[in-house]
Amino acid sequence: MPKKKLRPPTKTEEDQLFDALLGPDEDLDVESAREIVEAYGTNPSELVSKLKARLDEEARQFRLRGMSVPPLIQNTLQNLRTGPAPDPVATDPVAWLDGLLGGTLQLAKEQVAYSLRPRKPGDQLSRNDQRILDTLNDEIEDEEKTN
Repeated sequence: MPKKKLRPPTKTEEDQLFDALLGPDEDLDVESAREIVEAYGTNPSELVSKLKARLDEEARQFRLRGMSVPPLIQNTLQNLRTGPAPDPVATDPVAWLDGLLGGTLQLAKEQVAYSLRPRKPGDQLSRNDQRILDTLNDEIEDEEKTN
């Protein structure tokens, strides 16, 4: 059976208004998102619980139909179950710095990070993404000039 490609929903006028007022979703920081969610009388951990329950039900429905659960749902559920890894810098910054400077720090294996934001040819980058690319480009140019 051919795989059906999931497409993001098209932006409604309301979505476009929110983008104009608040900026694109990818530019929203955690604290601003928390404030918006709480302004609507919802608790962020309650939203996570509801999302997990909804995805659990979706996964169950796929299994009942004899279909495999899509990887995006599986990965999201796995992330919701395990939660974020503790930040070693926040738990013991002195030990982390000692390990880093002493060469004994065990760094995590490099992994590829994929963006979940859909990109089509001709789409504009967010201001933050463009700033990052410009900074990297400037660093590369500076390195080339010194070498």
